[in-house]
Amino acid sequence: MASEKNDDSKIPFAGLLILITVLGGILFYQQPYKTERPVNDQQGKTLIVGDKRVQSRLWQDPFASVKIHKNAEPITSQSQRVAISRQPPSPQGDGSLLNIRKDRDHHNLRSQLSEITKTIGKPKPPFRVLIVVTEGTPFASGTEYRLRHRYAVVSALGEAGYIPEEGEFFRYFWWDRTTLQGNDTCWDESCPPLDVPLEWFIKPNVMANDHLLVLWVKDQDLEKKPLASLEDLVAFVKDSVPDAQKNQNYQDSVQSSMSFTVLGPFHSGTLRAMISEALAKPRQGLPSKDAAEGSTAIQFLSYSATASEAVLFEGLNIDKKQCFTETECWEYMK
Repeated sequence: MASEKNDDSKIPFAGLLILITVLGGILFYQQPYKTERPVNDQQGKTLIVGDKRVQSRLWQDPFASVKIHKNAEPITSQSQRVAISRQPPSPQGDGSLLNIRKDRDHHNLRSQLSEITKTIGKPKPPFRVLIVVTEGTPFASGTEYRLRHRYAVVSALGEAGYIPEEGEFFRYFWWDRTTLQGNDTCWDESCPPLDVPLEWFIKPNVMANDHLLVLWVKDQDLEKKPLASLEDLVAFVKDSVPDAQKNQNYQDSVQSSMSFTVLGPFHSGTLRAMISEALAKPRQGLPSKDAAEGSTAIQFLSYSATASEAVLFEGLNIDKKQCFTETECWEYMK
């Protein structure tokens, strides 16, 4: 009898522990995660508009900042924007590539570069261009990728001695893609212009001027033919060199010294599409001296494509005699 009373007086600790665990899960599982990263929900209320620069900190998504800036600009300013024409001037014209109305475009690249030269002086060789191809999806994961990529690029440039033109502002321009129309390059046959964020970096305290133009492009905006799109962007930048009409010798000197590096593409599928485009081009002998001078070499550094070479080259039209190993395949691509 005594042992039965002792058994009845024991507290059911196991049952209490289960009950506390269940109640704790019900009460606390929906607590939201609190990030220590600064948020920019109030950014649109304090934007400085009427300027060609976009108000944005170094840790913010450049494309989101451009969108907020465009929404904050006056409607009258938006109605005056037109894309730059890349068609040759008419014989009856004054020889200028841009007419008066298009020169007033608020966000064209020629205007942006001219504005930069007023603040830091005329760019001198070498003139470098870094095109960063990043994730372009509108989801939270895409935003996180863009934040990390911009932080990584700005930090790396800082370690290399570069400083931005403005720590709290950057610029953007309209990339006119009319030359891509009719080539089955864009999903939309009209190939509408795109907003391209632009950041200008300089290296102070050096004997020679060392300027770096950083352009941000979404991987998804490279469309069906990413290689053709990037080549078109490179040509667009070269055509937008300031004072090109006033001083042809200066334009030639700058263009001959400009170097282009593409940090991307972001997705392995885009890289495979670029390889397929390169292989589809007619293979000729060594280019002539005039052709070599008129062409632009582009260096590609793919930092996030994870597919193996076997997957990238599988099923493509490759001469198996010249592309037997993965190393030989890359040499065959050159």
